[in-house]
Amino acid sequence: VGSRVARVPNWSALPAAITPWIAEFGIRSAITGREPRLEGLRKHLETLGVAMGRYERPIEAQKADLFGTDLGITTSEGAVAETGSIVLIPSPEEPRLLSLAVPIHLAIVEATRMVPTLADFIRTGVYQQRVPTNLVFVSAASRTADIELVLAMGVHGPKTLLVAVIG
Repeated sequence: VGSRVARVPNWSALPAAITPWIAEFGIRSAITGREPRLEGLRKHLETLGVAMGRYERPIEAQKADLFGTDLGITTSEGAVAETGSIVLIPSPEEPRLLSLAVPIHLAIVEATRMVPTLADFIRTGVYQQRVPTNLVFVSAASRTADIELVLAMGVHGPKTLLVAVIG
């Protein structure tokens, strides 16, 4: 619900792969963190007329940029097949708000970092090097229902989740 997935052969093919989404969703502005692998995508989006922001100042200084932006772009630590979840580990380079405070979130997942189960992720993932202070599992676009079971999208996070699987 509220999610789209594109298979992308490599990082250099990423810009062309997501170009149709830019038009489809009417994306006019986007923001990334300081992840160097996103530079090619940033430049491509600028050529399409997308106003690009970069999360690099304290939240108080960037509230307007962040909360007024159409698309937040993040990389990921990996993905868990059994739950269909993307795993994000927020950092100063890619803060959690990039995936939460925008109406559309584009998460980039490397296929080599996908594992079958949560137990596999814990056994083979980041926990072997360090225990992160914050771990975000994204399984779909934000949704909730009221007492009458009326579904509402985007109440507690993005209304749309776009996923680019590289490799």
